[in-house]
Amino acid sequence: MVWAATADRFVAYFDMLGFKDFSYRSPHDEVLARMERIRHGVMQIDASGNPAGAERNRLKATAFSDSVLVVSEDLSRESGDEILTAAGWLMYYFFGQAILAKGAIAAGRFTANFQESIFCGRPLIDAYLLQDELVACAAILHHSAERAIDTAFGTDAEVVKPRRIPIMLRDGIINHSVIQWRLEQTPAEARQQVEKLYNVVSGKPRRYVDNTLAYMKEHFDERAMDSEGT
Repeated sequence: MVWAATADRFVAYFDMLGFKDFSYRSPHDEVLARMERIRHGVMQIDASGNPAGAERNRLKATAFSDSVLVVSEDLSRESGDEILTAAGWLMYYFFGQAILAKGAIAAGRFTANFQESIFCGRPLIDAYLLQDELVACAAILHHSAERAIDTAFGTDAEVVKPRRIPIMLRDGIINHSVIQWRLEQTPAEARQQVEKLYNVVSGKPRRYVDNTLAYMKEHFDERAMDSEGT
């Protein structure tokens, strides 16, 4: 694809929870192995191909330390569909790897020069700050992304947009659009996968697992599945 360094686009930012503490306390080989697993997931999103199965990929992605950045080519309907699918797949992948992660998607003017490793623009700040408020393992939409997706998708009744549901943020439970990550899993299978994260963390970090299971009751119940056409 012809990639413009600066364009109006979707920007997704993901943070791996507890990575700094894990890096400090764990043997180097274990840290490297986790980085390789994160990188493997990112490679599934990058221009060589993506889980959306699109004819051509409109996304690029990179990982650095405990963060993952995914950016789209533009704000087209195709780019919106691909970044929503990619974000859901990444969360699904992280859960499968027993990695606690959270993320957010924003939209706007952004420079993503992968050759020179230059990444700057308001959408990255918006996505970072919103995910920083999140106290659950999920990927949610900033209002700029909600607006851009509404514009790109229009009123097409066949389009399934992320549902706005109550989810825990730092200042309390607030409604945000949460990206579906269950994929082919049943709700029970998804809950079991999240519950395995209790074997990874203790104490205060467990609130992320608790809050994830809490929003899943709203997002993955039978009525939610019916409304999302699954």
